[in-house]
Amino acid sequence: MRPIVLGEVPIEDLARRLVADSDGDWELEAAARLLIEHGKWLQDSLFYRFILINDREGVFVDWASVANSLREDSVVGSHEDVVVLKVAASICHQLDAAVWEIYNLSPLAMRAIMRALAVAAGYGDRVDQWCPLEVGAG
Repeated sequence: MRPIVLGEVPIEDLARRLVADSDGDWELEAAARLLIEHGKWLQDSLFYRFILINDREGVFVDWASVANSLREDSVVGSHEDVVVLKVAASICHQLDAAVWEIYNLSPLAMRAIMRALAVAAGYGDRVDQWCPLEVGAG
């Protein structure tokens, strides 16, 4: 298992693999979809230290390491980017995100978060019917 390198896998393929390799775990899929829709983190070379690849297990985000970095305040990004990442880590039960933190985010970020929460609750098929997932749409 090793960190993936930015550019090693095209972003669209990486996005597809993150969702597919969640292997039916709604929470992992929801967090991956949130990263994909928000768009910032999959284009950030520093974030790739958290994306691991393994031929046997596929591609996944090391959410425990993400949460530790967020706790240490060592993640660089805008307020909105960091909050989106906190919500994704929270969906995976690695971090407690306060609801008040999502106040004042852009409508696109709020939409991405609401869609991710619906996927985590098991409504992924309905979310896709309403609005298909696009990289960086949020």
